[in-house]
Amino acid sequence: MGMVICLISLYLLNANGIIVPDGCFIITWSFSIVTAVATLLSAIGQVMSDKKIIKES
Repeated sequence: MGMVICLISLYLLNANGIIVPDGCFIITWSFSIVTAVATLLSAIGQVMSDKKIIKES
C-alpha cells in the first residue's frame, strides 16, 4: 500500500511541474512488482504447506 501512495505522490509532483527523474518511477514500479510477486509466492507456499499438513493428518 505504501508503494501505491508513493507512486501517486510522484505522479502528482510530476503533474504540478516538479521534475521527477524517470528512475524514481522505474524503481517504485519495480519494487511494487517484486513485492507483489513475493507475496503471491508466499501465499502459494502457505497453501501448499497447509495442504501437506492436511494430507498427513
